[in-house]
Amino acid sequence: AQTAAAGFETLVATLNTRLGDRSLFAGTATSATALTGASAILTALEGVVAGAATTDEIAARVSDWFDDPAGFAATAYQGGPPPAEVPVAEGERLGLGVTAADPALRAAMKGLALGALLDRGLLAGQPEARQSLAGLAGEGLLAAQDGLTGLASGLGAIEARIDQAASRNSAESAALEIGRTGLLGLDPYETASRLQNAEKQMDLLYALTSRLSRLSLVEYLR
Repeated sequence: AQTAAAGFETLVATLNTRLGDRSLFAGTATSATALTGASAILTALEGVVAGAATTDEIAARVSDWFDDPAGFAATAYQGGPPPAEVPVAEGERLGLGVTAADPALRAAMKGLALGALLDRGLLAGQPEARQSLAGLAGEGLLAAQDGLTGLASGLGAIEARIDQAASRNSAESAALEIGRTGLLGLDPYETASRLQNAEKQMDLLYALTSRLSRLSLVEYLR
């Protein structure tokens, strides 16, 4: 129960991660915190399971709350819908459609929340019932693994495509810069040589002009 409570708090804190001033798992609501605190969610769940007669009913109520638009989505998730795709390269768009309300993440939260409720004293004095609910929590976490694996795989694929797009963009940028240099750039050695030749020609022209300006008929007849 203590491990589940710590895991639930860690998961909520991870989903509330921010990068600079942007919330990573709040969808389009980048300025919002994705989830309310772990304690607030567990307090809400304590009210949801109050009066449940069996461990199966407790597990069902917790699961329903996470899936109910009036439950988790309305009271715990504070973000928006997944963001739209954005261009990452010529003719290629990608979107990171993962929010803290993703079904795979909610499935993991369900199992951890059941264990965390035990840590809060749910079914106190009923060791068999507590053992049963702990078993249901473990089964829920095992069932959530496939979804989490698929989610991680999808994120990895998007990351790989972004890396590939970045490499293509870098290569295209380098090619454009080479082309620009070819169109507008001048070879430094060639430019210096041409400048020296121009200076020599100007010196010669100046000397010739100066010489001609001193010529006279008398000097010519001499």
